[in-house]
Amino acid sequence: MLTFFHFQYSFNISRSYLHKFQYLQKCGRFKDMQLEVNITGNFGSGMLHKDQLVDIPDDGTIKMLLKELRHIFNTKFFSISNLNSNLYLIMVNGEKIEPKKAKRYRLQKSDKISILQPLQGGS
Repeated sequence: MLTFFHFQYSFNISRSYLHKFQYLQKCGRFKDMQLEVNITGNFGSGMLHKDQLVDIPDDGTIKMLLKELRHIFNTKFFSISNLNSNLYLIMVNGEKIEPKKAKRYRLQKSDKISILQPLQGGS
C-alpha cells in the first residue's frame, strides 16, 4: 500500500513539473529563436529607429513577440489593442499583418519583421 501512494505522489509531482515547464515555455521564458525586428516610429518613449534582437520560443507568435517588446522597452504600447486601433503596423516579409491574424501568426527565424507607425493623415 505504501508503494502505491509513493508512486501516486511521484507521478503527481512529475506531472506538475511538466505543466510548469509547458507554462514557462508558453510565456516565452525558454527562448529558442532570435528574431531581428526593425522598429520605426514614436512608441511612447520618443522616436525610435533601431534593429532590435528579440528572443521568443521556436513556435512563437506575433503576440509573444509583442510581449517581449513590451518587456524590453518597458512600455505597454506594443499591445494587440493598439494594433487593432491602427496605432502601429506589423509587417512580416513586406506583408501587412492584420490584427485578427496577429495573435496566432507563427513566426520563423527567416522572417523579416518591421514595426512602424502609419502615416498620419493631415494637410
